[in-house]
Amino acid sequence: MPGLEELHHLLGAVQTGLTEAQGHFSQAKSHLDEAIRAIIEAQGQADPWLPPQLAQAVEQIEAQVGRLAGASELLTAYQSRL
Repeated sequence: MPGLEELHHLLGAVQTGLTEAQGHFSQAKSHLDEAIRAIIEAQGQADPWLPPQLAQAVEQIEAQVGRLAGASELLTAYQSRL
């Protein structure tokens, strides 16, 4: 059974992983936003057509970022109780 110090270390590593994952999701959303702008600019229309998959992808990324944030908050709360 790991000691308290080791547990803190392991939880810190998990927290780091969560933070990195949030960064990757944020970068992916940024790339999708750039793709959406490029598609809109290429069409040059007042009401451009966008593939519905783009909106779905953005929603899924935002949902995952929310889940990661929730997990991070729970982990932080748990760490503070140790």
